[in-house]
Amino acid sequence: MAKTKKRTATSHRSTDSTGLPPGWIRVESRSKPGAFFYAHPATKRTQTEHPGQRQVRSKRPEGPRRQKAEDEAKGSPLEVEDTEDPAEKAERLRQEAEAAEAEEAARQELVRQQRAAKRALLKADEKKEDEPGSDEERELVSKEELEKWKEDEERREKEEAEAERRRKEEEERRRKEAEEAERRRIEEEERVRKEREEEIRRIEAEKIALWKARTAMARKEAEFELAVSRERQKKEEADKRLLEAERVRQALLEKKQQEAEEETKKAEAELRRKAEAERLRREFEAQNQQNERIPEPSDPISVPCFDVFKSGNRIGRFILSPSQKSWTIGRCPPVDIRAGHETVSRKHAQVNRQGCFTFLQDLGSAHGTVLNGQKISKNTLEP
Repeated sequence: MAKTKKRTATSHRSTDSTGLPPGWIRVESRSKPGAFFYAHPATKRTQTEHPGQRQVRSKRPEGPRRQKAEDEAKGSPLEVEDTEDPAEKAERLRQEAEAAEAEEAARQELVRQQRAAKRALLKADEKKEDEPGSDEERELVSKEELEKWKEDEERREKEEAEAERRRKEEEERRRKEAEEAERRRIEEEERVRKEREEEIRRIEAEKIALWKARTAMARKEAEFELAVSRERQKKEEADKRLLEAERVRQALLEKKQQEAEEETKKAEAELRRKAEAERLRREFEAQNQQNERIPEPSDPISVPCFDVFKSGNRIGRFILSPSQKSWTIGRCPPVDIRAGHETVSRKHAQVNRQGCFTFLQDLGSAHGTVLNGQKISKNTLEP
């Protein structure tokens, strides 16, 4: 019966695989007993350093790195996510889910290959135990190594189960993110639609408000025109009333003037009675005296005129306009020919033109009117 020799637990080439990334295994070197290396069956890569201790950097030169701005460094994923297009985000999440599924399938394939490699190693060890040979040449697996291998397998299965659970959670999270992105996209479309409808309603409201404002303005203009027309009518009526009142006032004024004239006439009659002797004396003296002859004017006269003389000297000339038919002579306005003498009444006489003839008419003056040395009777025309 062959004797077996116990070996330490670290002699198995698949043990001490704690912290290995998925797909990597720890293998004992056949050329150097007691040495180990790490292999990746899927990619056929081997290395002496632990693959989980440090990352192998690429030999290609790195380009210049852009420094992040403060806003980019402080920005949260939510802010980036809010600015991303919902459709692009959904597509990105779908691609990430497909990549995760492909990665998980590759990982499961690597685990399957790793298990197959382990089974092949175990079978090879069992064959070596069955073959005759020296104890030093045989590689026996102790119970401790078997227990350790079982513990490693259980731990790896637990890790795989945990990885499966995490994968499902990640898929669920991505599915929820995709649903959330879809929900946000729908909400964004709904918000855009509502904003568009609100904009349309606002434009319609502005048009209605503008139409109402124009209608109100037209109505106000019509009301203003009507009010102006009424005010104009009221003003015309007021002007008519004022004109009528002015006519009444003018009539009353004329009546008062007539009364004043009558009173003046009475006073003048009283003065005439008092000055009758003086007047008669003057008339008598005037009759006795030789009539003073007024010389003909030396300057040429192109239109009819009325000259006023005092003490043989001309003191005024009044043009008899062809468009006028009568001229009033008196002391106070309103008269056409004014003679400021005490013997001249306010309305003393009147010169009338009839065709080619000119007549002189006394208007009831106090001292009378004399033409060519003869006194004119009152209210009679003398050529």
